[in-house]
Amino acid sequence: MKKFVTFLAAAVLAALMSAPAMAEGQLNITSCTTDGSSVNVSISGTASGDDGNYYLFELKPWEDSIGSRTDYAVSAAAGETILTTSLNHGSSNSRLNSKFAVAVHSGSGYTQVSNVMYITNPEACASSGHYTAVASKKGFRSAFS
Repeated sequence: MKKFVTFLAAAVLAALMSAPAMAEGQLNITSCTTDGSSVNVSISGTASGDDGNYYLFELKPWEDSIGSRTDYAVSAAAGETILTTSLNHGSSNSRLNSKFAVAVHSGSGYTQVSNVMYITNPEACASSGHYTAVASKKGFRSAFS
């Protein structure tokens, strides 16, 4: 048991010593909307990193955090309240179903300093928003009519 406790203490100490530099502050994504061609992420709060910039990361639905990624979508000077990137709607790399997070540069990587948020108005990309009434008993359109 004593060996296990010693090993555990050594592992915790090693993890603490190798931890990346921590960013200061916290940001809050207050809205994430689209106009059909771009994504607008509004943020509040303050956070500071090594270079004085905020970095917007696109996360796929199965991702929870940026992890060790370095492929940010757009960067802006710290203090900006709206970060804007392209939506790429209709292409294979569309961001319509993605969620977004803001990070700062810290040490040799990026540290996430915000919550994550999906686009809250994906209907802005719809090509037609009206319903066509069908003159049938159950409201279905037959392929043979």
